[in-house]
Amino acid sequence: MRHRQLLTYIPAAILASASLGYAQENSISAGEFRRLDAAHWASGTASVVETGDSGGISVLFESGFKAAPGPDLRVVLSKNPNPASGKDLGEYTELGLLSATEGSQSYEIPAGVSLESLGSVVIYCKAYDIIFSTATLAPAEPAE
Repeated sequence: MRHRQLLTYIPAAILASASLGYAQENSISAGEFRRLDAAHWASGTASVVETGDSGGISVLFESGFKAAPGPDLRVVLSKNPNPASGKDLGEYTELGLLSATEGSQSYEIPAGVSLESLGSVVIYCKAYDIIFSTATLAPAEPAE
């Protein structure tokens, strides 16, 4: 009798979700993405978290994250808690290209970024200067 081996491919975004329980315990701030219009939107939670013993800080999108597809989508941090257009972003910190329009993902915050000044996590189309969605950050509840 011949046996076949089943190989399973697990996307990195799903593997990242396994760490979210740990991340929630180390959450600094979080916010829910909100829809800006019918064509430009995202939903789900963005959390700013401490990532392990190294003292690194990252932005995590939980497994329920979804976003409308678009060109040149970036994940950025803005001091403005409610930017509605590119001009509202002001000075911002770009964390990188949006890695997927669905699922868990993580973006490292560069050293030197002031966490106290973070107002929002934004999905931003840099090519057309359009905000797809904003998650206004609020301090996380202390773990009990």
